[in-house]
Formats: sequence, C-alpha cells, structure tokens
Amino acid sequence: TTSEPEIQYVVLRTLSLFVKKYSNLFSDNMRVFFCKYNDPSYVKLEKLSIIVTTANPKNIQLVLNEFEEYCNSVDVKFVRKTIYSIGQLAINLKYATNRCVNILVKMVESKAEYAVEESIIVVSDLLRKFPGQFEGIIGTVCSNLELVKESRAKAAAIWILGEYSHLIENVDSILDPYLDTFQDEMPDVQQQILSA
Repeated sequence: TTSEPEIQYVVLRTLSLFVKKYSNLFSDNMRVFFCKYNDPSYVKLEKLSIIVTTANPKNIQLVLNEFEEYCNSVDVKFVRKTIYSIGQLAINLKYATNRCVNILVKMVESKAEYAVEESIIVVSDLLRKFPGQFEGIIGTVCSNLELVKESRAKAAAIWILGEYSHLIENVDSILDPYLDTFQDEMPDVQQQILSA
C-alpha cells in the first residue's frame, strides 16, 4: 500500500474493473480492502464497492462485521454508502439478508438523521424485494419518521406507510403531517403521498 491516496485511488479503480469480471480473485484476501480511519472519503467509497463485489458465503460475516463498524464513522457520505452497500448484500446474498436487516434496524434506531434516512430507503427496497418477510421492522421505521427530512427518504417512508397501512396503527395520523406540507414537498414525495 502507498501512503499517497491519489495513487491508491487509481489502483483501486483499476482493481474494481478486475473484480467485476473475476469476483473471486480477492475474496480470500478481502482484508486488504478494509477501510482505515484516515483514508480519504473517495478511497473509502471505492473500497466499499470492491468489498461488495467480492463478498461471498465464506467472507460475508467478516464483511458485515466490518460494515457495522463503518456505520459508526463521522463521515456522513461514507456511512450512507455503507448502509446502501448493506442493502446490496442483503439482495445479492440471500443467506445474509437477516443479518443485514438486523444491522439496518440498529441504524434506524441510532437516531442519527442521515443513518435513519439511508436505512429507511434501503428497508423500502428490501420490503419490495422480499414481500411479507420483514414486516416486523415497520414499527421501528414508523417510530423514527420525525428524523426524516431528505426527499428520497420521505418518499420511501411514505411508500412503506401506504403499502403496509393495514399493519400500521393510526396510519392516517402519521400521514397527516405530510398532507399539511404537500405543496412544499418534492415531486417524488408528493407522488408517494397521493399513492399512499
């Protein structure tokens, strides 16, 4: 490894092309791609992509342990990308889905606004992909909606409210604040409000 992050980034970009074609190439030596606390954000994001591509049944627990640690970072963009990556792993590696969902629930409960928002987006994707499997997390999502400010996350949360309204107690009172701000919302949020 080099101490110059620019060179490291170029090498990682090149390696990411290799692992897309030969995903098992580095799966036994995945630790070399683990992020260091002092890596620049752009290097961390590139490493995340490589780790997701090379994850497999043998190393998935190691990867998820590492990703769970990454979620405690102060780098907001990195945490968001990590949560998104956990969602990718949940969809791509079915045997890891339950563990991924458990990590996402922790992120929603974390009360960190950006983590809650990204987790709700990923949870809505997982609820679409695995209908009927993870309905137990809906209560956790609903109890943390006051933290959701970003439009993509609002749209995802409102989709969950509409899609699972039969499971949510007082869903109409949860939706009311969104109706009050309908005119001020982004078009994707407005569309979800109408659908819900």
